[in-house]
Amino acid sequence: MVSKMMNWWLHTCVFCQIMHRVMSALFSLFIIGLSVYGSYQIIDWWRDDSPAVEFGLGDITPLEIRPGERMIAHLNIVKLRDCDGEIRRVVSGECGYHVISEVKSSLVQGFNGQLTYALQLPFEVIPGQCAFHVYARYWCNPFDLILNRQVFESPGIPFRVKGWTE
Repeated sequence: MVSKMMNWWLHTCVFCQIMHRVMSALFSLFIIGLSVYGSYQIIDWWRDDSPAVEFGLGDITPLEIRPGERMIAHLNIVKLRDCDGEIRRVVSGECGYHVISEVKSSLVQGFNGQLTYALQLPFEVIPGQCAFHVYARYWCNPFDLILNRQVFESPGIPFRVKGWTE
């Protein structure tokens, strides 16, 4: 039975043999093309090291505050690339380490200005010197996501937490 099938394949279906060779060649070229493109993409992602954001200096008012009170922080930012990211706003120092908020990045590429943050200091902070920081983590390609290559920290904006008796 197998020999009859092979005989038919080798002698009677010339069109089938030609189409088989053509389709095999096209499929092989397609796979090779995808491999070349994939290799280029991986190399491009690996070499991509341009930053997504730059932080400038900022200020905060009031400079002395009690736990639970509100303050206003201004921070200069330049958004250089349009990448997804997460933003964490933190108060840290002698007053402890407190995450004020964690949000998705919403700035678009080309933003060059000052952001204003209205913050309420947590009641858990202890008196002492403190600073407000913004941490940004962006992923412009899969390597940034896996290797945490696009992580930025703003300069600390100092302030002082007063005790209730001051």
